Amino acid sequence: MVYKWQKIIKLYTALIQTRTSSKRLRGKVLLKILNLEVFRIVYNRVLKSKFISKAIILTTTLKADDLLVKICKKNKIPYFRGSNTNVLKRYFDASEKHKLKNIVRITSDCPLVDPKIIDQLCIKFENNKFDYISNVIKPTFPDGLDVEIFNFETLKNTYINCKKKTEKEHVTTKMIQNKSLKKYNLKLNKNFSNYRVTLDTLDDFKKIKKIFEKEKSIFKPNLITVLKEINKNKDQYKHKRPNYS
Repeated sequence: MVYKWQKIIKLYTALIQTRTSSKRLRGKVLLKILNLEVFRIVYNRVLKSKFISKAIILTTTLKADDLLVKICKKNKIPYFRGSNTNVLKRYFDASEKHKLKNIVRITSDCPLVDPKIIDQLCIKFENNKFDYISNVIKPTFPDGLDVEIFNFETLKNTYINCKKKTEKEHVTTKMIQNKSLKKYNLKLNKNFSNYRVTLDTLDDFKKIKKIFEKEKSIFKPNLITVLKEINKNKDQYKHKRPNYS
């Protein structure tokens, strides 16, 4: 039996939301783990997905992000520069310019993003013709393993109808709230949503760095690695996931 997804390998583009002007930890995506900047770790891990044909660093026009762009140019990493505050517009403009059909949304403060989660969602998305699919509608995954997929028409309609500042900043809030869209939420059997492996603080960085250094590879850490680490050190990773809806 040949599944439909086996015929459409490498038809998705990842747009990796990236900036250096984080208020809590400035330049966090430029911090290095195993001699590689965090945003480049995300970029390389995402490209391990069977479905991602291309990944683009989606950054801002701010001068603060000039160094990030310089690193992209040096390493031949595709990038797009757009609005700092209207992130939804940044996604729309990049998608329109590159004529994208299916978009995988990733943020560069999630260096432990698992390409196998991307694959799972791509298979669901392709076989069921969803408008929006993710593991964050009703989260069960640890914060920091977030993956969202939507088609260009969904992005375009959201962009046209979006009015609120928070919706422009958080990109997919309106998609999640839109009852007319066909959606799907990937879940774990156990709820780990109150744990975090995302990069916002120096303490986060130290913990994430430790996971990578233990595996001695930017590719080896995966969902199982993360869940094992959380189960061993629950208090260290505990947090309340923000709600943008």
